Amino acid sequence: MRTVITFSFLSPYVSENNTISFSLFFFFSQTQEGSSKMICTSSTKQYLISQVPPILILHLKRFQTQRISFRKVFKHVSFPILLDLAPVCTDRKKSRLYALYGVVEHSGTVHGGHYVAYVKVDYI
Repeated sequence: MRTVITFSFLSPYVSENNTISFSLFFFFSQTQEGSSKMICTSSTKQYLISQVPPILILHLKRFQTQRISFRKVFKHVSFPILLDLAPVCTDRKKSRLYALYGVVEHSGTVHGGHYVAYVKVDYI
């Protein structure tokens, strides 16, 4: 069965590798299903992008649950100036390039903090 979902933002978790490319690869990687089914079968589920949006917003999930509380992942995540989504697209041979335009950063903890925005400015 194939489901098509229109999107403009993705919310991958911060990965152990500390790169946005690896976080996206992990987000789109195959996952095992079957434990919640009445009849367990060996199956996989994989997300792939068939049509990329004109503007892509990435929201990195930095908060993780730990039993009954939350914790923030403080790892630095590197992001290239140009990001190619081709590896997670149905047509992997065609480049899908996005240029970094802005970053919003949260400093603080799960209980409070501040947001700072950094935006690329083109001077004429």
